[in-house]
Formats: sequence, C-alpha cells, structure tokens
Amino acid sequence: MIPSVSRDSAMQSPTSSPPFKRIAFAKYLRSLHWWMAIVFLMVYLVGIVMARLPGGTPLRSNLIVIHKSFAVLSLGLLCVRIILLLQVVWQRYSRRLPRVSEVWLRSVMFHAALYVSMLAVPISGIFYSNTNDRDTVFFGIVLPRLFRVNESLSELSHRLHIGAAYIFLGLILLHILDQRKFVQSFWRRFKGTKTKNSSR
Repeated sequence: MIPSVSRDSAMQSPTSSPPFKRIAFAKYLRSLHWWMAIVFLMVYLVGIVMARLPGGTPLRSNLIVIHKSFAVLSLGLLCVRIILLLQVVWQRYSRRLPRVSEVWLRSVMFHAALYVSMLAVPISGIFYSNTNDRDTVFFGIVLPRLFRVNESLSELSHRLHIGAAYIFLGLILLHILDQRKFVQSFWRRFKGTKTKNSSR
C-alpha cells in the first residue's frame, strides 16, 4: 500500500522550489529598478548642467567627476540587475515555457533595447573619456582604462555617447507612456500623502 502524501508535505519537498525565493528575487528586482532610475536621473541632470558650463571652471570639473561616478555606479547596479533578472526568468520559465505572442515578443524586444541602452550610455562615456586621454573616476577612485588614447576618435566617441544618451532617453519616455496608468496612480498617491502631511 502506497502512503498518501499531503499537499503541505509535497510543497515542503526538497525538490520543489520554495515560493519565497521567487517572491524575493522579483522584489529585489523591482527595488533595484527604482534605485537605477534615481541614479540615471542624477546622470542626466548633472550632464545637462555640466554641458552648459564653460570649460575649465572648478564647478564643471567637479560635476564631471560626479557625472562619471554615477555612470560607473549604474554599470555596477546593471550587472546586479541582470543577475537578478536571470534568476527571475529561470524560476518563472524553467518548468513552463512562456506563451509566445506578438505582445510578449514586443515586450521582450523593448526591454532588451532598454538593457542594451543602459549598457551603451556609460560604456560610450568611458570610451569618450579614455580616447581623449581622460580617466574614469568613481567618487575619487581612478579606475583602469578600458580603451587606448586615440584623439582621432574624439568626435566619433562624443557623437556615440550623445546618441546613446538620447536613444536611452527616448526609450525611457516610451516606457513611462506604456506605464502611464501606474505613473498616474503613483502620482495620485503621492499628492494624497503630501496633502495629508500638510494638513497636520
């Protein structure tokens, strides 16, 4: 006679994936999404201010260091984000393949473009700095150079960096438009919280 196995004991089997791990990875991935949004916002804001200052001023030099530092930070966070994403994808699709549809394919392609852009913007910035004989700095720490000095590539490297930045910005705007319902809901909650705090 084969002993019956309860549902609870089956869920606790060592071969089954604990559900809390799936929740944890997705939770960390969402949290990292917002941290990276803040970091890239700093990269863009500092870059815009920096580009409008005359060359050689102390303020511009300091902003360049801050701009590069946040760019390097975004690369590190992106590496962690990719690792978490692979974990989430594996847990979600290791037992059952996704239902491939036109909507699913568009979503995958769009997010792939976002990730490529997140990589292209800081890498092109490092390429621009190194080829122009400038160091990449991470909050005061000078990092090893990835590219050789080549002043003949100065204009090309600058165009690549600016182009990658604009492409990424365009993808961010499309992403916000696609998630406009969430953005509107978040804004309503934010205004409601602000109103409650001001009325106290």
